[in-house]
Amino acid sequence: MQITFKKMVLVNFKDHQNTAIDFGDLTQASGKNGSGKTSVGEAITWLFYGVDLEGSSKFDPTPTNRETEVVSVDLLLEIDDKELLLKRELVKGKAKYYINDVPESATKFNNLVKDLFPNKELFLSIFNPVFFCTQKWEEQRKQLLQYVTEPTNAEVLNGLAKIDQDLLCPLLKRHTLDDLEKVHRDLFNKKEKESIALKSRVTTLKEQLDDAEEKSNGLNLEEIGQQIKKRRKVIENYQTLTDEYNLAVRQKESLLQDFNRRTERFKADLEIYNKLKVQQIDDTCNHCGNPLNEDQRIELIGKHEQDLTDGKASLLMQKEKALAVKAEYDSFVVPPAPQNPAEVSEEINLLIEQQTLAENKYRLFEQWERAKVDAEAVRNERNLSLRVVDTIKLFRAKRAELMAAKLKEVFSSLDIRLATLQKNGEEKIDFVIERDGVAYKDLSKAEQIRAGLEIADVFMRKADLIIPVFIDNGESIDEDGFIQPLGQLIIARVANTPFETKSLWKVSEENE
Repeated sequence: MQITFKKMVLVNFKDHQNTAIDFGDLTQASGKNGSGKTSVGEAITWLFYGVDLEGSSKFDPTPTNRETEVVSVDLLLEIDDKELLLKRELVKGKAKYYINDVPESATKFNNLVKDLFPNKELFLSIFNPVFFCTQKWEEQRKQLLQYVTEPTNAEVLNGLAKIDQDLLCPLLKRHTLDDLEKVHRDLFNKKEKESIALKSRVTTLKEQLDDAEEKSNGLNLEEIGQQIKKRRKVIENYQTLTDEYNLAVRQKESLLQDFNRRTERFKADLEIYNKLKVQQIDDTCNHCGNPLNEDQRIELIGKHEQDLTDGKASLLMQKEKALAVKAEYDSFVVPPAPQNPAEVSEEINLLIEQQTLAENKYRLFEQWERAKVDAEAVRNERNLSLRVVDTIKLFRAKRAELMAAKLKEVFSSLDIRLATLQKNGEEKIDFVIERDGVAYKDLSKAEQIRAGLEIADVFMRKADLIIPVFIDNGESIDEDGFIQPLGQLIIARVANTPFETKSLWKVSEENE
C-alpha cells in the first residue's frame, strides 16, 4: 500500500495561525529556528496519534503566543489512487475527529488509522527517521526482528560444538529455550543450596565419625557380640558350670589324695624292703632255737632272696602307679570357677556400652559414605544445570550472530549488533545499530539521519507500506548523501533568512 500526502491545513497549530501546504514528491522549507518547520511534522503525528515526532502523548498543539478556542489539522491523503480527508480538532481542550468531513468517534477514527498503519511505532519509524533509535533498545530489537525470519533451532545448533548440540538437542524437544533456561536456573539454585547443605553434612559426619572412632578404640562389633553371648551363657549355665567346677575340683583332689596314699605306702614298703636287704640269715630257728641244717639254711636264703625280688617288683609297680596318678593329676585341668552372675552382668553392661559405641561408629560411617554419594550426585546435577544454562547462553549468542548476519543482508551500510561480549566472556543480549563500526549514539546528526532513512527504507519494503518521510534539521545533510525514500520526502532546513509562513513550504520544481 502507498500513502501520499496531497494537502494539509493547519489552524492555530502552535506557530501556524492558518497555513496550507501542498505536498509533492519532494517538499521542503527553510527558515530560522522557531519558525514552525518542525511543527508541520508534529501536526501529522498529532493528527494520527495525538503525539509529537518522538511519540510523546504529553504534546500540546495549542499556540504559546496567543489564545484560541480551536486547533485543527486537516490532511488530504491519497491511498492507492483513492483520496481520504482526515481531520483532528481540539475545541476548548476536547478532541473531535472527522473522516471526509463527517464527524466520527475516536474509536472509528483510530481504527481507520490502524488500518492504514499496522502500529504507531512503525509509522513513526518511517515518517521520522530519528524516531526508531529514540526507543528503548528492547523495543528497537523487537520491532526490527519481526521482519527477519529467526533461525530455526536446528540452524543454531549446527553452529555449536557437537558436545553442546548433544546436550541441548534432546532438551529442546521437551521445552522452549526460555522455559528450559527457567527450569535449569531454578534447578541450579535448588541444587546449589542442597550441595552446600550436603557438603556441610559430610564434614559434620566426618567429625562425628572421627570422634566415635576415638571413643570406640577400634572395637570389633562382631567380637563384642560374641563376648556378650558368651557372658550371657555363663549366667544361664551358672549352676551347671558351678557343679562341673566342683566335680572337677573333687576329682583333682581325689587324684592328689590317691597319689599321696600311694606315696606313703611306697615309702613304708621301701623301708621294709631296705630292712629286708640288710637282714642276716640266722643259723638257728626263730621258733625253737635249734640249729638249722644245710637244707633249711638254703631254703631260708632262697626265701629271703625271693622276698627281696617280690619286694622290689612291688616297689617298682607302686612307683609306676603313683607316677601315673601324678601324671593324671598334673594333666587334669579344672575349669575356672564361674563368675558371680552380678559380676558377669556388670561386664555385659560394659560390653553393651562398647557395642553401642561400635554400632554408632558403623552407623556414622554408613551415613558418611551415603552423604558423600548424595553430595556427588547433587553436585553433578548442579553442574549439569549450570552447563545447560551456559550452553543456552552460547545458543542465544549464536542465534544473535545468525540474526545479525541476516540483518546485514537487509541493510546496505548499517550493522546490527544483537549481543555484546562481556568481560567474563559471556554474551549479553542487547541491540546496537552501527555504521562503519560506530554506534548510532556516537554518530553525527547527519549520520544519524542517514541511518534512520535506511531503517525507514527497510521498514517500508518489509511492511509493504510506502508513506512520506519527514526530515527535520535537514541542513545537516545534502540530498545526495542519503537513501532516497520510496515515497514522498519532506525536508525542513534551518536558514538565517526571514520567511513568510504562507511561503514557508514549497514543492520542488523538478517534482511539481
